[in-house]
Order: sequence, then structure tokens, then C-alpha cells
Amino acid sequence: MSIADNVARHPKWKRLPPELKQRWDAATERGAFALGPQELPWRARVPFLLSKGYRLRARFQPDWVPSWKGTDIHPKDCEDSIRFTGTNVIDGKRIEDNKIVAIKHMSLSNPAAKHEAEMTRLASSLPGNENRSIFFVDALEDADTDSLYLITEWAGPCNKPEFFNGIEIVDFVHQTLSGLAFLHSHGIVHRDIRAENIRMDHRPLTPGVTPHPQLPLHALDAAPVSEPLRRSEAPRIRYFFQGFARAETVGWEPQPPTVGTKHPAGLEVDVTSNAKDEEPEESTPVAAAKLTTEPEEVMLLAKTDDEPETPGFPPVERKDHEDDAATIVEKVADLDVTDKSEAEDDIPPPPPPASEKRQSTLVDAGPPPPPPARDPFKKDIFDLGQLFAREFTDKYSNCDFIQPLIDDMTTILPEQRVDAEGALYFLRQIRQYMDWFEQRWALKRRDATVGDTMVNGLYTGLNLMGIRKFRWQARIQDPMLPEPGA
Repeated sequence: MSIADNVARHPKWKRLPPELKQRWDAATERGAFALGPQELPWRARVPFLLSKGYRLRARFQPDWVPSWKGTDIHPKDCEDSIRFTGTNVIDGKRIEDNKIVAIKHMSLSNPAAKHEAEMTRLASSLPGNENRSIFFVDALEDADTDSLYLITEWAGPCNKPEFFNGIEIVDFVHQTLSGLAFLHSHGIVHRDIRAENIRMDHRPLTPGVTPHPQLPLHALDAAPVSEPLRRSEAPRIRYFFQGFARAETVGWEPQPPTVGTKHPAGLEVDVTSNAKDEEPEESTPVAAAKLTTEPEEVMLLAKTDDEPETPGFPPVERKDHEDDAATIVEKVADLDVTDKSEAEDDIPPPPPPASEKRQSTLVDAGPPPPPPARDPFKKDIFDLGQLFAREFTDKYSNCDFIQPLIDDMTTILPEQRVDAEGALYFLRQIRQYMDWFEQRWALKRRDATVGDTMVNGLYTGLNLMGIRKFRWQARIQDPMLPEPGA
């Protein structure tokens, strides 16, 4: 914007007095509004982008002169005083149609850069009304500077301005879940879901005014919008996924669970042997002793008169006049342990130890089967559930209606975690049982003071009873979410 336009736009009551004008002029000369270290690289990229049909804001042009210089206008009221605080993504305009776009700079030699550009193009090109991927515009390569520019449609942060009531939360959850289910149905795994990679179209909040890319509730000339709408008052807000640097396409199909060959404790388990094919062993005292004792270990069993008889053993008749110890010693000494009766030849050899039997069976069974396949989409569900927790239940105390859905999405075991379609069905059930006040009452921050809570409740009550009445009626007549089964 030129100096003449700035002067014509600002009335006299907004002009600086002479003493303040001198102070701001001195601050400008000292470099208070000069380009910072994050902005200087973008000034060097301006010639290449201009040659491709894209222009950055006036602040980044090589011949830039502050528009407030030589006037009595406050620098904060001028658009070119707005700093760029990002790193590798900046806003610009496409010259042919003056459309605002996002320009992301990446290294051309980095394979991940080309992968992100291709995945963004693929996700954006999928047909369907439920596609919530950011719109792909162009991808420019500059081999001289080892640069790759990914150009997409511009969209602002999803959490600014803050959410106002429960129905805005439900709409955000519904759109993100439906968009994620759409990507999963086409075999695309995002793998980097966070608040920075979910964007929002702010234009419905400022009807008739194009919002500034860096200040969503301000016009392109940095003038604040007098009465911006809330999300629940505006026509339907749209959210988009971006940041497909780690995304991949998979051809995964659900597989039935397979009996693993590893015990949770790390022991190998034989899953091929059948216990029914094995002949049962005789239940003899000798065999029972071998099953209950380890090699080279003697188990001494003390039995009293009060204990019940051992199952499997015949009862022993106790006599009052047992032989004394000396008689027992003499009988043992008279035994000839060298003689072997013919009946001993019919006694079968003892079975091998259980450890040797398990080892031999595993060797005969061959290599263990591969572990069951993991669902690659469940990580996206977990990340999105964590985002819901950080943005809603951790910030606000009166949005517990969404907590059961978050619990199902963030279950530790992936096989017990709900998928995107199941989460959508769960969300429709939650919305169906939300009462009128739960949908429209203002959210209460957990760090709010008592005064903030009182003012918030009064403000919400006035809105519901009369203020902005027609906006609320329009919102009720045109619900943001489709009915279940629609």
C-alpha cells in the first residue's frame, strides 16, 4: 500500500502527535522494523518466485520503503510492519488471479522434499466431498539454489481464534475424522498429525473481507475486522490436512490374529503339537514324583493326621504297634539290592524331561510363522486422539462429552483401538445425546479465574436470550453436522 493510500485511509484522530511521531521515526531509523534473520532469506528468493508468477508481500521486495515513513501514521496500522515469524512457510500471491497461497521452501537434494510434494499432489487429487487435504497448486524446482518450493492454498491455524462452545468442537472432530477416514480408505497413512498440520479457512469468519494471512481477524491492510463471526455463527468452516512429508501409501488388508510363537515372557511356545495325539501317562507315584520334582532335587513331604489323603494314592492303614527303629534298620540291611526280579524288565523307561521334549518338537516344526500384521492406520488414530486431548479436554473443563471418544482413540494396544469409521459412528452417538446447553454454552478454560467464569456465563446467557438472536437461529436451522445415516 502506498503512502497516499495510508494517509487517505486513516482519519485525523488516529494520527500520531508530533512527539510520538519523532519517537517512532527514530525507532524506524534504528532498524526496529527491519527484516529479521528469518525474513532475509526470503528477500533473496523473490526474483525466482517472480519469474514463476508468484509475489511476496511488499515488505520482502528489494526496493521496500516503510509506508509510514514521512507520515504521522502509527507503524502498527500499516500492513508492511507485520513481521514474518515462521521458518520455511510464507504467504504469497499468485499474480494471475491474485490468490493467496502458501509457499514452503525445502532442499531439492532432500528425498523427503520430493516425497512430500508428490504425496500432497496425490492426496489433493483424490475425488470426493470428504477429502480434507490441502489444495495443491504447484511445485517449483530451482537447481541453482538447491530449492524446492511447494505451493498450496493458504489456510490459517486451526486453533486461532479459540473454540467457543461444544458444537464447534464437535464440528472440528467430525471434519478431521471424516477426512482421516477418507485418506485411510484410499490407503494413505499421514503419520504426522498435529495441530500445526491441520489448517482452517478463516474467510467465513470475516464476511466481505479477505483476512490477512498472518493476522486472521484483520483485513489485508492490517485493519482489524469490527465484528468477526464465531465458528458456530459463520457458514461452515472447513479444516484441511497438510504436512505429508511422512505420509505413505500402503496396501494393507486386515488379517486374522495368528497364534504367536513367543510367550509374553519371551519363552518359545510350540503351536504345532496336539495334546490329544499324545498317550496319557500312567498315574503312578513314580510318575507323579517325576512331574513335581526337578533333577537332583528331593522333595520331603511331611504329612500330619489332620491332612486329607492325597488324591490318587490308596489310603495307608496306620497301626498302633509299629516296628521300632532298630527292627527297621535290620530289615533294610537284610535286603539284597543286587538281585533283580523278572518283573523289573517290564517297567518302561522314564519319559524325557519336559525341556528336552519341547526343544525337539520346535526343531521338527521348522521356522516359526511371521508375527501378525499391524494395522498401520492406528497410529493416525492415536495421534488425532492425542490432539483432541491437548486442544480440548486439557484446556477446557466443560467438554467431558468428548472424553470417551478420546479414550477409545488412544488405547495403548492398537488392536483394541477404534478405527476412523468407528470413531465417526461414536461421535454421532455423542452428538445425539448432547443437550441444548451442552452444545451452545461457552467453554470454560481450566486456568480461568472466578471473575472470568462469571463474565463468560453472563456473556453466554445474553447471547442465548437475545443478543445475536438471528445468528443463533440461522445456526440451529442449518446444523453443521449431517444427521446419522444422511
